[in-house]
Amino acid sequence: MKPDLESGAAPRVPGLFRRRRSLLLLLVPLLVVLGLYSAASPSSVSSTLRYVQDRVRPAPLAALPSAAHGAPPPVAALGEGRYEATEALAKLAKEHGVVLPGTPLKLAGAAAGPAPEPDAAAKLALFLRRIEDAAWTVPDDKTARQLVVSPSGAEAERSLREGRGGEAEAKEYVRSPTRWGISHQPGLVIFSKTYCPYSKKAKALLTKLGAKFEPVEVDLRSDSAAFKEALMELSGGHRTFPQIWIGGKFLGGSDDLALLNDPPLNVLHGMLQAAGVMG
Repeated sequence: MKPDLESGAAPRVPGLFRRRRSLLLLLVPLLVVLGLYSAASPSSVSSTLRYVQDRVRPAPLAALPSAAHGAPPPVAALGEGRYEATEALAKLAKEHGVVLPGTPLKLAGAAAGPAPEPDAAAKLALFLRRIEDAAWTVPDDKTARQLVVSPSGAEAERSLREGRGGEAEAKEYVRSPTRWGISHQPGLVIFSKTYCPYSKKAKALLTKLGAKFEPVEVDLRSDSAAFKEALMELSGGHRTFPQIWIGGKFLGGSDDLALLNDPPLNVLHGMLQAAGVMG
């Protein structure tokens, strides 16, 4: 039945509307009280809200520190550059490749980690750097010779820092020993003996292909015996001559060179081109 609007009688208010109106009347005083409390103690309210927000919404993975960012993880500090984390956080950091809490971090003012050990290319480049000095000789003592042929990362970094490259070259080595080694040695290195027929054969083939190289004639050195032992350690046990390196990698001797040049391989020319030693 429709209400009689012309008679002036007030329409009946539905029960649902009356209940909502009562609820609103109860909420208004509550909001006023909360507003007064917030004005009196804003830090408590904001802290509570932040706590609730953090509990219901986990931090994104981007918030975790990475080695590139260099930021400490959100955990308690134990000392300079060291932190402690829960097992769950440590597992999460490991899964996503971020700095593991509890391990040294490169923070501002903190000591850097040890220099990486030299690989074969870096060892060869360091050895070639030494023999550039005509007065330098390979030690006869096996232990001393081993330190020259296979220096530690710290010793390699120190020798480069004190050498002609200085601090810049030492930092280049620390970033990548392999890249430093390849970029600081000739693309083609051949250790030879002037009277050796296999050395002559290898040098003739390389010359025929148009490769540029300056052989190191071991028999003309005063330390030839110790030098030969050093080369054996550098090459991983190769005792005969010649000893050939291309692009920082040990290739072998004369027979290995011929095998790469002849059919069915025919790859020597391309290897020399890639090493940047073709005229």
